[in-house]
Amino acid sequence: MGLGTEPAALDTLLTGKLEKVGDWDFIGGWKGPQDLSVLANSSSDQEVQIPQTMPPRAIIVHPAKDRRVVVAWRSPIAGRVRIEAAVRSAHPVCGQGITWHLDLRRGRSRQSLATAELKNSKERLPIGPFESVAVREGDMICLAIGARDGDNSCDSTLAELTISAAGDQPTDATLVWNLAEDCAGDMLTANPHADAHGRANVWHFGSEPDAAGSDPVIPADSALARWLVPAADTDRAVLAGKIAALVAAPSADPADASPDAALARMLRAATGPLLGTLLRDALQAGEAGEPQGVPTTASVGLDPALFGRHPDGPAAGTVGPDDLCFRPPQAFTLTIPRELADGYDFVTTAAVAAGAGPQASIQPWVGLGPAPPPTFSAAATIVAREPSPAWDRFTRGLEEFRQLFPRTLAYSRIVPVDEVVTLNLFYREDDQLRRLMLDDAAVATLDRLWDSLLFVAQEPIELEDVFGQLQGYASQDRPDLVKSFAPMIPVIAARAEAFKQRLVAVEPRHVDAVVALAGRAFRRPLVADEESRLRGLYDTLRKKELPHEEAIRTLLAHVLVAPEFLYKLETAGPGTAPQPVSDPELAVRLSYFLWSSLPDAELAAAANAGRLHDDTVLVSQTRRMLAAPAARRLAEEFGSQWLHVYGFASLDEKNAELFPTFAGLRADMEEETIRFLDDFFRNDRSILSLID
Repeated sequence: MGLGTEPAALDTLLTGKLEKVGDWDFIGGWKGPQDLSVLANSSSDQEVQIPQTMPPRAIIVHPAKDRRVVVAWRSPIAGRVRIEAAVRSAHPVCGQGITWHLDLRRGRSRQSLATAELKNSKERLPIGPFESVAVREGDMICLAIGARDGDNSCDSTLAELTISAAGDQPTDATLVWNLAEDCAGDMLTANPHADAHGRANVWHFGSEPDAAGSDPVIPADSALARWLVPAADTDRAVLAGKIAALVAAPSADPADASPDAALARMLRAATGPLLGTLLRDALQAGEAGEPQGVPTTASVGLDPALFGRHPDGPAAGTVGPDDLCFRPPQAFTLTIPRELADGYDFVTTAAVAAGAGPQASIQPWVGLGPAPPPTFSAAATIVAREPSPAWDRFTRGLEEFRQLFPRTLAYSRIVPVDEVVTLNLFYREDDQLRRLMLDDAAVATLDRLWDSLLFVAQEPIELEDVFGQLQGYASQDRPDLVKSFAPMIPVIAARAEAFKQRLVAVEPRHVDAVVALAGRAFRRPLVADEESRLRGLYDTLRKKELPHEEAIRTLLAHVLVAPEFLYKLETAGPGTAPQPVSDPELAVRLSYFLWSSLPDAELAAAANAGRLHDDTVLVSQTRRMLAAPAARRLAEEFGSQWLHVYGFASLDEKNAELFPTFAGLRADMEEETIRFLDDFFRNDRSILSLID
């Protein structure tokens, strides 16, 4: 049946060494692509966080996104064994969990003993035990750990595997193989690793694609599975006869999901254990001549006569015997039996022939189903000869396209969000936006906004701090990254120092801004003594070693609790007779009456110049202010209070049963009144319209 014709083997053995992890010399192991690894804690009593939990004398494995990590025991004996395993998350507070598989591998076949998923949990998940499993010398018991849903973050997993002889001889009781006990103390000695009994090449640490399984997997509970690992009372001859009958019987119903039906389909497949070896041998024999025992029909593959010839004849150029040369547009359809295609990739290459002209270019296509129409597609690969005018033309056109449509306006995440520390700061990436779409004024505005954000976020200082944390964690979890960080350290430090100096340089501007704000808050120009007191308060706070931001905050609070801001104060003129208010005071009266707010810049400028008592100026300012949108507040504040309808939209004193529509109308009723009064004031309507 093809079982056991080749030795069981792993797809890839891990060869990269991790001599230590972080500052722990007793943590080491083997590593593979991406962050795939098998680590051992050789300490007999110390548990560490790296950041995953590493118990003493334990083995921790970590898969890659698309590759399983495999711990395998190659049987040094022929007989029966007892198999017991367990898995437990070493990252119980994060990650998506893992998939695990325990199987027996013999030759090119594998028998699944157990498989499932493990979501992150502090609980240890026992697997088995599996009693009296028959093994041959060279068979492998494999515990494979993969990433669940393709997410391998926080997938460190404690792996346990114990195998013991289950024979009848007294010496069998001493034959026990324990993964941790055999390997944790001297993990880096070799891979494959010897067992505790001195037998070499027993423990293997490797990896395989997460979609592994192109080798036949014997269905559990099928006749073949029971023949391979028979129970004590099993008649293997009866099972063998049943297997023979399954192979000879007509094809099983595709809808039949029973173990024996699945077994029959597997055994009859061209790549299965029964026919796969014969077919491979026949194809290899055919490399030197005609395939032996492999039928050839016109419906499979391509006509051999198409290969090795130029469409314009021998004089046009030489074509290799395995090459297909043709003039586009042309398509070839070939049929591949499903049994041969299953589990394989179809790979071919395409190039412009040497004899083609300088402007020649092609768009090759390979796929299932009918070929697409022979038209240019911007989404398909363009092939041209380099160098050539065709290559130059396409390169120039693509560069012009990229100038208008940049390849990307995003940046790759360089730190996963579910790790212990995450670098998540501001990153400016608007160069293409500025180059292609903004004028100089818009660019200046955008730069000013980024500059403001820089001061609010303190990003250069934050980056220096977080980068230091990132280095510390990387030295523990990813020591291979530490060297790559080194060139960035002086650049980040210099940028942070320059920003700190800039912060100091602009401190006086912040004080000036608060003083200017005080003039607006007090609604009049500050007198010299007031400005002096404000600046003196700031200087006093800084001398008391108060940070600049807290000093500015205190200065602002001083302005906002000053009576000059909280009250509209007016200074009485000399004598006892009535006196006109000052120009700034008149501006405040006018502004709060019409706008319910402080004077704007134009009104304040007229008042500060002493021109507001001029009737012409006063009338002009009044008309300007009545025409402004803020004049609505005259209707909202003065008008609605005068008519005692202020806050009508929140009135809830109506009986909802007698007036069920009132609640939905009250806001519109108030708005109607405000709009009427707003029009009345702005357009100087007749008093009769108000009475009506």
